[in-house]
Amino acid sequence: MESRRSTYDRRVIKWRRPVAAAALASVPMLLAACQVAGTPQRGPLDVDTGEFVTTLSDPGSLPAADDPYQAGLRLADAVVFRQEVESIVDKPGPSDALGSTSQLDALGYFAPGIGQDTEARASEQRSSKDFRFGYRSISYTGTERSGDAAERSDRKHLSVAVLRYTDPEAAQAAVTELAEVADENAHTPGVEVKKGAAGLPNGGKGMLAVIDSTKFTEEIALVPRGRDVVVVQVAAQGDAAAERWRAETVRTAVDRQLARLEQDDVPDADAPRSADETDLLIRTVPLNAEASPVPGQNYISGTRAVAHLYFDAPGTEQALIEAGVDMVSIRATTVYRAADAAKAEGLQEYFDEFIAEADSSHVRTSSPQDLSSTSCWDTGEAAGAGSTRYYCLLAHDRYLIWVTANEDLTLAHQAVAAQYTLLDAE
Repeated sequence: MESRRSTYDRRVIKWRRPVAAAALASVPMLLAACQVAGTPQRGPLDVDTGEFVTTLSDPGSLPAADDPYQAGLRLADAVVFRQEVESIVDKPGPSDALGSTSQLDALGYFAPGIGQDTEARASEQRSSKDFRFGYRSISYTGTERSGDAAERSDRKHLSVAVLRYTDPEAAQAAVTELAEVADENAHTPGVEVKKGAAGLPNGGKGMLAVIDSTKFTEEIALVPRGRDVVVVQVAAQGDAAAERWRAETVRTAVDRQLARLEQDDVPDADAPRSADETDLLIRTVPLNAEASPVPGQNYISGTRAVAHLYFDAPGTEQALIEAGVDMVSIRATTVYRAADAAKAEGLQEYFDEFIAEADSSHVRTSSPQDLSSTSCWDTGEAAGAGSTRYYCLLAHDRYLIWVTANEDLTLAHQAVAAQYTLLDAE
């Protein structure tokens, strides 16, 4: 199973409070790595926006309204939370939307391993031309990258993905081809390949790969449902109890993901970006032309797409729902749109409480000039790639502004001020 960490995953902070164990890093951008282009501005409040852009973006600079990656983010609402499958797999991994056929190759054995003499790639199968978009949620437990073999012995991974194709026939063909690709790529020296779970629903297919030297075992299940394909990957390393856990978790994940797809509250992932969503995006501080967006930037996320990135995904989703959050815009900054000003203020208090409770070393620090309602936090984390030292939050009207920075608090202050200005721009 994939072990690479995304930008989100590298910034996750585990909360000590079990019910509200949320990751702080819902913003996929560190401002210290974001060069901005603009002219220093001073608004009516004498706010310092530095060189951040404070004029509305051209809608034409945004991804297309029917961009498949945006559809993939909407499909996140149809993907089960890891806690709905297995509570011990509690660490969020690089969950993300899938908007191109090349991303299919990132799903475990659907691409050849390093140095492997095979051309079996999911992205090159005939069914890939009928792939439209998808979403995957990855989580794990144990110590994923420890050099200590004893600490690695209890590793467990869970990945659940939903892939959407053009029609049911294409989805069924994809199940067959993806199973063949996974089987071919798993046949490498030192790996024993077996049949996976029997009796999967809807004629689903499975595969089991066991690394001889470590007995680390990964099971893959592919199950069609209408025009969707449910892909479950579960891996475990350990004793017979771990093997039973793997087998049971595969079936549980398949059953609960299929049930989730039947629920009435799953929105239409095919819906293009609305005018309202476009308006919020153009009012969100943009990246500059040279910056490379990380997953999720320049798009609108729903509450569930955001919650997938948090340790307590169900609790985070509930907090956002209670605040009436109907969309989240992620660019150089992140903006949550709540039901009203009071709800936005309550959401700021919610996040402030948990930042404070995450670690006793987290302390309040100075707020931006003339924006004293901003709560800024210094986590004391060492500066460097993948680290986040500063968090700043400000409720303004029905919006909650969220900004992070890893080295420069002034940069975070300026980003908050720019975002405050943009939300009021005409």
